[in-house]
Amino acid sequence: MAVGGVVIAALLLVTVRVFRSLPPFGFPELRMAEYYIQQGLPMTGAANLVAAIILDFRGYDTLGEATVLFTSVAERWP
Repeated sequence: MAVGGVVIAALLLVTVRVFRSLPPFGFPELRMAEYYIQQGLPMTGAANLVAAIILDFRGYDTLGEATVLFTSVAERWP
């Protein structure tokens, strides 16, 4: 049990150090959000920004996700 406790403590210490070394949430990983917000209406003309992002900016990604969902449902269909 002592060895297990030492291993768990070491993993916890490493985890804390790794999380402290990460940048704050949203920086710089979420840079595209600012672009989508600024250019969403002028580029797409859509009043709904979420729909504009899903259908115009990330259309192929959305099509791929829908394909995966459809094939998973079709596979289980009797």
